[in-house]
Amino acid sequence: MEQTFNATTRRSLIVYMRNLRQVRNLRRYGNVEYVSRRMRYVVLYMNDEKLLANQDKIEQLGFVLRTQISVRPDLNVNLQADNEDRGFSLEDTETLEVPNEGVEI
Repeated sequence: MEQTFNATTRRSLIVYMRNLRQVRNLRRYGNVEYVSRRMRYVVLYMNDEKLLANQDKIEQLGFVLRTQISVRPDLNVNLQADNEDRGFSLEDTETLEVPNEGVEI
């Protein structure tokens, strides 16, 4: 009997609040990962399939100013250039001649 592991996709939701007293109320929607006391926002992690439904419910709460869905899963994390011609190399640029007038080493 083979068991397969299926990872559920999760995404973070940033909730900007008027007051941080109601942070406990947000625990029913997802995992509270971070609370910024200075900037008054909370980072919630929840399943991707429940994200939009929970976002609508959270925005209707009286202590919530606005919400923002994290774009991190949509970003391309591969920093390598797609085409080798786009990369920067020293041979492509002209060498600059810097005059040494008046410079003592």
